[in-house]
Amino acid sequence: MSGLLLSCLCSATGFAADWGRWSPYPSLPGLFEERCSRCHGGAGTFAPAHLSLDRGVLRTGRSGKALQDFLRGHPGRLDDAERAAMVATLTMIVTAGGQFHQRCAVCHGHAEAFAAGRLVIRDGLLLGRYSGRDIEAFLPRHGRLDAEGAAFFGAVLRRFAQKEAGP
Repeated sequence: MSGLLLSCLCSATGFAADWGRWSPYPSLPGLFEERCSRCHGGAGTFAPAHLSLDRGVLRTGRSGKALQDFLRGHPGRLDDAERAAMVATLTMIVTAGGQFHQRCAVCHGHAEAFAAGRLVIRDGLLLGRYSGRDIEAFLPRHGRLDAEGAAFFGAVLRRFAQKEAGP
């Protein structure tokens, strides 16, 4: 089993040394999966294949129209807050160059589903929901990540992890 994992991690080539920047706007966890994935598949594969970032504006691949404008007339009928969250999440994915998909999905699936189901933010820490492990302390020793990569993936996972209510 560990040989398979090592093989998968070693085969994830082409990742950028620059881990990218992600949108500071909060997402609505589960929005893409709930409203879009039936037609478009996973956000991690859809966004890099069909969207591009042009001077800070996320654009559709076919028409080149700003995604924010395109979504106003799209059959998904997202409201203003949902459109803003969708654009922020997809911008993060495009800017990151599909890093989670390339490096992590073989074991962990989609970032959003993995973080929402298996991670929790408790007392400001990103923790394994069941193990209680401090994920951001663990990441520098996981998947051959350097400190910058660990910080990047910690931020990605933090965006989708559920905040746990205190006692």
